[in-house]
Amino acid sequence: MIETAPAIRTLIVLIALAAPSLPVAAQSDVPLRDYVHTVWTHIEGVPLGSIVGIVQTNDGYLWVTSRTEGLLRFDGMRFVRVSTPCIGPQTSVTTAPDGGFWLDCGSHLVRRTARGDFAVTPQSVPLPAGRTVLVDRLGRPWFVGARLIRYFEPDGTGGGDLALPAGSEVLAAAHDAEGTLWVSDGQHVVRMHADGNEEVLIARVECLAPAQDGGVFAVTNRSVWHLRSRTLPTLTTAPPGVTFSNVDKCLSDARDGLWVGTRQHGIALLRDGRVESSSDSSRHEPLISRVFVDREGTVWAGSPSGLHRFRRPMVQVMGSVRNFSTVPYFVLVDSRQALWTSPTEREGVTRVSPNGGTLQFAEGQRTRFVAIGEDETGRVWLSNAQDIGYVANRRFVSAHAAAKGAVSGVWAFTQDRRGHLWALADGVGVYRVTPGPPRLVVPSPRAASRFLVSARFGTWIAMNDGGVEQHVDGRINVFPDHDTPLTILEVGDSIWTGSFSGLRRWRHGTWTTWTRQHGLPGDGSVKEMIADQFGQLWMMTGAGLMRLSRAQLDATPDGSPRALSFALIGSLDFVPHPGNMRSSPRVSSDRRGRLFFTTMDSIVTVDSSAVTESSFAPPIALEAVTIDNRAIDHTIPQTFVEPSRLQFDYTSLNLRSPETARFRYRLDGYDADWIEAGGQRHVTYGTLRPGEYRFRVIGAGSEGVWNEAGASFAFQIRPVFWRTWWFRVMLFGFGSLIVAGLYQLRVRQLRYQFSLGLEARVGERTRIARELHDTLLQTFQGVLIHFQAATNLLPGRPDDAKHRLDRVLDQAALAIAEGRDAVQALRSSAATSDDLAQVIGLLGERLVGDGSEPGATAIRVHVEGSPRSLRPIVRDDLLRIAGEAMRNAVRHAQAQLIQVDIHYDERLLRVRIRDDGQGIDATIVEGRDATGHWGLPGMRERAELLGGTLEVRSRLQAGTEIDVSIPAAKAYAASPGRRGVWLRRNKKDANS
Repeated sequence: MIETAPAIRTLIVLIALAAPSLPVAAQSDVPLRDYVHTVWTHIEGVPLGSIVGIVQTNDGYLWVTSRTEGLLRFDGMRFVRVSTPCIGPQTSVTTAPDGGFWLDCGSHLVRRTARGDFAVTPQSVPLPAGRTVLVDRLGRPWFVGARLIRYFEPDGTGGGDLALPAGSEVLAAAHDAEGTLWVSDGQHVVRMHADGNEEVLIARVECLAPAQDGGVFAVTNRSVWHLRSRTLPTLTTAPPGVTFSNVDKCLSDARDGLWVGTRQHGIALLRDGRVESSSDSSRHEPLISRVFVDREGTVWAGSPSGLHRFRRPMVQVMGSVRNFSTVPYFVLVDSRQALWTSPTEREGVTRVSPNGGTLQFAEGQRTRFVAIGEDETGRVWLSNAQDIGYVANRRFVSAHAAAKGAVSGVWAFTQDRRGHLWALADGVGVYRVTPGPPRLVVPSPRAASRFLVSARFGTWIAMNDGGVEQHVDGRINVFPDHDTPLTILEVGDSIWTGSFSGLRRWRHGTWTTWTRQHGLPGDGSVKEMIADQFGQLWMMTGAGLMRLSRAQLDATPDGSPRALSFALIGSLDFVPHPGNMRSSPRVSSDRRGRLFFTTMDSIVTVDSSAVTESSFAPPIALEAVTIDNRAIDHTIPQTFVEPSRLQFDYTSLNLRSPETARFRYRLDGYDADWIEAGGQRHVTYGTLRPGEYRFRVIGAGSEGVWNEAGASFAFQIRPVFWRTWWFRVMLFGFGSLIVAGLYQLRVRQLRYQFSLGLEARVGERTRIARELHDTLLQTFQGVLIHFQAATNLLPGRPDDAKHRLDRVLDQAALAIAEGRDAVQALRSSAATSDDLAQVIGLLGERLVGDGSEPGATAIRVHVEGSPRSLRPIVRDDLLRIAGEAMRNAVRHAQAQLIQVDIHYDERLLRVRIRDDGQGIDATIVEGRDATGHWGLPGMRERAELLGGTLEVRSRLQAGTEIDVSIPAAKAYAASPGRRGVWLRRNKKDANS
């Protein structure tokens, strides 16, 4: 976007400023060349091309058609390309009464409804080659061709043709306020009325536009005719050098002015019987091909270079001082209504008289004057920072203090209610200048460059280290702040200060502070203030001139600032902030309520009496809603599942000055209050809790009127499934099931522990029985056998019998010890050796003796493989199994030979006991008859406890074979040497 100004840095007039006083043009006489001109071109990346149509719809959007880019929607800040059903190029666009518009697509018409839908209107006959489309007040589109005018019904169907004289070629057409059609055929302008045609002999009329009085304007390349039915036309000729462009669209505004494009001088305006252009002959402007006036009175024009906007400014520049090259130091309107200022490019001061005359005063000074004031006699005082003095005979006359010294460091003068003049010296204090001579009355070593003398609240002085101090009734009240005030003002019962950090009010002993958070524009600074006579407070801010209602401010409770509503005149109206922050005064007023502000390069004027409260509330549109980077339809309520990012894009359709638009937004259900967004046009939220929400945005334009209705979008956020009530119920139920399961598991554990205890008792009894059976009973069985042998030897061999009885006594003692150990769950001490074959052989000797007796059973032990060390438990249990097998063979099977084979293998240990006895009944082997038989079940239990297997093979009269197999890992004891070899082998493998 490019801002263009007239050749001599001119700022423009909006307000009516009437004589007799400083000469300022009235509002109706604002020169067109002083209008604020803005242009959007391809330089800013705007894809406009050649503009062929401009309209505004009821919602406030501006629609622009381009031959190359199609249809574009514009909100004053951004262009958005909109797709249409047009097949060919879009040559023109025309609004319809229902709020939509018509697009001429060459071979067909496309209608956009007020709801935003596009529809191709069917035509029973093809459209002729034409130039434009008109829409009458009934909503009917009229297609104006070169030799044919065809109209259709409001829906684009039906209709008919308008008969034209033979040979006529239509150059332009328009409907007047009564709905009557006017056409130009190049030689005549014809009013085509039902009662008959009226012709006016005017050649080469290329544009017709309706006038407010019921007639039309007819435009040729050099003239503008105002035509009315049965009334003589009036003629206005273009200024020298200005040629109207051969456009087919000119437009009149609400003030009965006519806007039309020119070939080389921008846009032209016919007003009050004269034509003026936006550019003079020294500047070349592109041809203007389209003109449009929106509902705010802003003029839009299209050219091959881009889109242009022309609007009236909010302020004007003083004509006599508009040529400053640097910052004017101060401005003062004295009691005679003459304006005083100090242009910085030359010495002295300039005085502009009420009749416009300009004189120079107090020239010849080596320094610039930085402050000015007026005393009760009307005498003007000046300060050059080294001394103060007054103007007499156009010269500067120095005034000395009572101490006979110069009053230096003065940057500000002020008058009290009695007209007495006061001065503030930086770092010194306040002097009373008149009645003289000047003398220091309020010392203040921390004094800065702003002060106020109030009859009610005492003297207020800005401090260099921040804040203000109040001198009243001999007391000094210090009000510290982190910023030094740039201006101090008394209004009613309040003291106001402005600084770089915001606006402050002291009332009833309480300070209230407004900052950017409350809507202060720009950087939030307030550099100058003045109150007008109509209840308004004007401020110079970092963003321009701001007008506040005193009633709004007075209604704000002390200490509780509220959001501000104000009108803003910004930089587009050439109102930059003041350049010099110390000189004063930088604002002044005259008797008619006109305000004069110093800016960076001029003095601007606002007539507060001509400024009226605007009622225009700019439409606020919610343009897009994006959920997790996905655009959704925001015209209807929506439901989402816990999105992580929500973005709302909105805009203000204040096309006159969209740069000054301000917004407030609020998300109901999340935000506690409205949030000041300034000019920001989008807002982003993160993850929101499940619930119902409504996003609302309101806005205000440069006039300060808020659209409280704004735009809104309601939506609901559903929780993810693990946060839903049914999931929680399900989770609770699942948790309950887990608790119940754990309870049942605990109950089972307790039952199992009880069963284990009971089983342990039963097992203990079983074990004792088994031990008694396998040890004590076996031993006693051997004792009985030896007793029988001793009895047999006693008659013939008493010595041998005595020796046998000694051995029986030893075995009986051993049986008692074994019984005691079995009861105490201790292992038998029978296995005194680690050699399984040896201990089995010893056990066999205890059972049958040494085999020397006649008819005694022989026991042989055979070992295969290399004997290995066994685990003690394995060794003892195998000994018990072998002993039980041998005992059964001797006692029950009357075996003559018992063969014990011990096989040591890498995979398992195998012990096999075979005898040649009578064998065992199959019912006992298979366990079907276990009554009184504890031997075989006990052997099986021991084998299973060792992790092995026991097989019994036997047939009656064929002997018995008991085979026990135990895995090597459970049978053999770990060998340190072998473990070390294994570790070394694995380490070697790892290294390799």
